[in-house]
This record gives sequence, C-alpha cells and structure tokens, in this order.
Amino acid sequence: MKNPRNRTIPLLFFGAFILVIYFCIPSTNFHNCTWNEDFGKMKFEGVIQKKYLDKSNHSTPTVVLIDFQNNMDTLDLFGEDTGVYEAISLGDTIKKPSGTRQMLKMRNNEYVVFKTAEFGCDSTKLKKEEYLFGVYNLIGND
Repeated sequence: MKNPRNRTIPLLFFGAFILVIYFCIPSTNFHNCTWNEDFGKMKFEGVIQKKYLDKSNHSTPTVVLIDFQNNMDTLDLFGEDTGVYEAISLGDTIKKPSGTRQMLKMRNNEYVVFKTAEFGCDSTKLKKEEYLFGVYNLIGND
C-alpha cells in the first residue's frame, strides 16, 4: 500500500507555488489604474496630424500631435475605453493639462471639455489589492 503522504506533499508545494505566482502577477485592474494615473500626469497641446492603429504594437490606437513649437508628440491610447480615439479627427486642436484626465478640444477659438479619458480602473477593487503593492514594487511590476 502506498503512503498517502507521498501525494500530499507535492500537491501542497504545487499549491503554494501557484499562490506565490498568483500574488506576484499584478491584476489587470492594477495596470488599468496605473495607466489612469500616468495619463493624468501627462500634459500636451497640439494639432492632430496623424491617427492610426499601430499594427506593430498590438493595434494600439495612436495619435500624433504637432505642438505650437513644431514638436511632434505621440499619444498612445491603449486601454482607453471612453472613445477618445474615435472622438478626435485629423486637424483637431486638443489639449490636456497635467493633473486631470479631461481632454479639451478647440471650438470657436476656445477650449471645451469633450472627453475624460478612462482606462477601466476600479478604485474600489484597487483598494482591496492595496496589500499587494509592496510585492509589485519589490518585483518591479509598478
């Protein structure tokens, strides 16, 4: 007769391994909230010169702006789910101040809010994951 411990110990190690992996891989919500925060810190203003789905980068919605000093800026809208990409057109003048996710569009020579960029962050769910942030930072998943 086989000893039942011979099966139990490998199963426990396997279960512990799966739990470690589960807690070390950030949730999709964590990444969405990170994108929300990063986008909020961005600042840009310019005229849309090009708008395309970047096939070399998983068909990421991408917008190319030329600012008023003739500098080119590329805006990656991966994960944005309120339709900012669809709401803008070539030749539109857009602006986004730092510290907000509100996007402004030039209409009749003044900027008006036309969209607030959202990346699917559930702040309630993120609050429940807060105890994992130290693990994410430790292994470089921030």
